[in-house]
Amino acid sequence: MTDEGKLAALQRVFGGFNAHDLDAILVNFAEDCVFESPRGPDPWGRRFVGKDEVRLGLGARFTSIPNVCYRGEGDFVAGDRGVSE
Repeated sequence: MTDEGKLAALQRVFGGFNAHDLDAILVNFAEDCVFESPRGPDPWGRRFVGKDEVRLGLGARFTSIPNVCYRGEGDFVAGDRGVSE
């Protein structure tokens, strides 16, 4: 997949995030995915491994912050990683 295609996938994830639609988000993830959130108990935040953990982590975010939304600035891809600032 090209970098443009990867950025488009990242944008689809953000759209699902803003719609609070876990299925729309997770369709873009592999079963063995790793999602690193900047918030959590560890110095780097919290790491969710696998679609089931990502679903639980994002679902909790939607529950605890009902109006949470994403506004990306400086998003990029590098190899097999997508990064959002």
